[in-house]
Amino acid sequence: MNPELPIFNEILLLSLRPWMIKHSDTKFKELLTEIETTKIQYNPFFDLDYKKALTNKRKYYSKIINNERINFLNKQIDYISKSDTLDEKLYLFKVVFNTLKNLLKKTAECINEKGYNFEEINSNNKDLADNVYILHLLKFELIIIYIEVQENFKNEIDQDYYSIEDLLELHFNDLEKQLIISKRENRISEPLVKEEIKDFKEKEVSFNPIKNDIRENRKGVLDYKSIIKNPDRFAQFETQLYENFYISEKYQFLAKHGQLSELAKIYHILISKNFFNKRYFQPNKPSKEIKDLDIRKFLDLRYNCNVDKQFRTLLTNKQEVTDFAKDNSWLERILPC
Repeated sequence: MNPELPIFNEILLLSLRPWMIKHSDTKFKELLTEIETTKIQYNPFFDLDYKKALTNKRKYYSKIINNERINFLNKQIDYISKSDTLDEKLYLFKVVFNTLKNLLKKTAECINEKGYNFEEINSNNKDLADNVYILHLLKFELIIIYIEVQENFKNEIDQDYYSIEDLLELHFNDLEKQLIISKRENRISEPLVKEEIKDFKEKEVSFNPIKNDIRENRKGVLDYKSIIKNPDRFAQFETQLYENFYISEKYQFLAKHGQLSELAKIYHILISKNFFNKRYFQPNKPSKEIKDLDIRKFLDLRYNCNVDKQFRTLLTNKQEVTDFAKDNSWLERILPC
């Protein structure tokens, strides 16, 4: 997971800073036609009743800011909802809120440095009024993101709860508490994410992850205790490997069409997430480095397969591994050891 808001950063610090953009009203109108509306895939708790955008510059920035907010919440709410454990949710929460707190801080600094007080939104200076409108819209959209994530999971995760007023005062010293964000009274009660529910009850009974070697040792292959960093985390992964139809309950690779390449990618993903020890130790001998080859041999023996060719090919094509993880959410959600 990479919880970033690149458009917000561009507006605050880079190429989309509104006070640096000198487009004509006609140009902004043209740019507006190129933007598609991002569809909401979560169930919102809050609405923003902000001043209507009347100029094309305001309309353009309103569109890209709103799209960025929706896209971020679509991904993060879905991602956190699908977390396998409470610890994983807590970790993802921390990452998301650190990102949002950092952006709230940057937004406050920018507003203060530019002297963009909210009252200037009605200034006779058209450029000033537009820029104030945009920066304060960004401020409120960030607050909505924060409280939407917070509200969606408040019954699952024990954390400090911040109200809209708290966030305004904490980050913007806004004592007037411009309450233009309201909570929906008629929110539809439905699951946040609709997905196909698979019944794995039988699988859970029949698959018992083994925290030890399962086959006879082979020369040149390290044993389980030497190579596995965290047996509990590795057992959790192997349960998922079973549930996603890569291995049987007896740890036999299923070898369906295309799975050799996929399993090799999974090996690389586990290595990147530090599931394996860096060195192994033997009595009265110096420790030795555990190399990627040692890991591949260990996993091949464990699942009774051979992905040597596919594994070596991916050593020079890491992007293919990254893309595969993004396309398979259960892999992307695996936390580093």
